[in-house]
Amino acid sequence: MNFPAAVAALLEKGDFSGPVAEEFISEVEHQHELTFPSEYRTFLLRYGAALLPGVEIYGLVPAYVEGEPPIWTDLRSQLTRRRDGLCASLVPISDDGSDLRFYLSCADGPTFGTVLVHGPGSDEVCVSSGFFDFLKRAAADGISAVVPA
Repeated sequence: MNFPAAVAALLEKGDFSGPVAEEFISEVEHQHELTFPSEYRTFLLRYGAALLPGVEIYGLVPAYVEGEPPIWTDLRSQLTRRRDGLCASLVPISDDGSDLRFYLSCADGPTFGTVLVHGPGSDEVCVSSGFFDFLKRAAADGISAVVPA
């Protein structure tokens, strides 16, 4: 899948951890019994994880430097210590720095690939029809642009 130029241009304004190998992504999917939507998989393959002005996008970070604090939120840590009571097919991909978390639906069916928000007053509300749309809106205007009014 090609990465949309408009989304890539926004991502290039931030920092990213670096590309992730297809085998590594498949291993994480297998371990957690998930299938990532193609848009998120494309993001992982090209960027890994991202820190943008006003938003962090969780990803996969294969490299760890001993003694250095992590600067990227590795999706694996989020998946192994989930205690939010949500369906295991909802994968955390970002947060607003407070009470709201954004999830990518990896569930088979009509919600596959959508992005939902969960938190006070916003329990599993769909905020985007796809990962690229979520990225574009969050990277262009900050995470608050994606939060439902």
